[in-house]
Amino acid sequence: MSFTNKVCIITGGNSGLGKGIAIKLAQEGAIIVIVGRSTKTLDEAKNEIISNGTMAENILAISVDISKKEDIQQIVDMTITKYGKIDVLVNNAGVLGSPFEADTESFENFEYIFNTNVHAVVHLCKAAIPYLKVTKGNIVNISSVAALLPSAMTAYYSMSKAALDMYTKCLASKLTGDNVRVNGIMPGAIKTPMFSKFACAPGEVPVISEESIETVANTLNKNIPMKRCGLPIEIANAVAFLASDGASYISGSILVVDGALLCHDKYNEMFN
Repeated sequence: MSFTNKVCIITGGNSGLGKGIAIKLAQEGAIIVIVGRSTKTLDEAKNEIISNGTMAENILAISVDISKKEDIQQIVDMTITKYGKIDVLVNNAGVLGSPFEADTESFENFEYIFNTNVHAVVHLCKAAIPYLKVTKGNIVNISSVAALLPSAMTAYYSMSKAALDMYTKCLASKLTGDNVRVNGIMPGAIKTPMFSKFACAPGEVPVISEESIETVANTLNKNIPMKRCGLPIEIANAVAFLASDGASYISGSILVVDGALLCHDKYNEMFN
């Protein structure tokens, strides 16, 4: 899988899955554009990628809030200004939101989740597609097994990922004639900073730490057929394959990477 001189945008590329994806594509020779809100974590991710051998001129860090429509065009504009093209768009950024409350919900939580997990993807794809048509590039959207798992705690998150999967398939159908492929990845339980949110009581601000991540992972491990949570590199490998020329006949697919979680008859114990 060679991505030499291919320009790859990764939203949420400053931490967790996104950083793992950025590191993997950079190792394969890609020019990397990472997008996030925190300049601190963006700088940390950028320096880590450079320390792994990527030249500084081959990585661009963009600090924007993708839940705001007016910020999204900046991603494409800055990428084109610096590199002149877009080959791969990885829509990875996502938020879990607050626990679902059916009878007291203010809808701010709903709007926050959908603005980031769905609206931002649609707007960014719209902005990037004209350039992807030129390069015959492709899009990879990061979903979640939550799209298939009804949960009393994460209703809006699950809804947003189900909507994302349908958008992925519809967009793939629409862009087939333009030789732009669109696919999705459906991760299971992956050890990332998002785990820290599950380690705190409702209403508490999550403290991201290796200890809190391991605590949640150890709780989940027993209910995963492979008896362990996944690692960011395992999602990154899947993204690299779908975005590569080796997947040239794959479009409209949602690749499940979950350690056989969806095959397990006790998955509801993990999420309810």
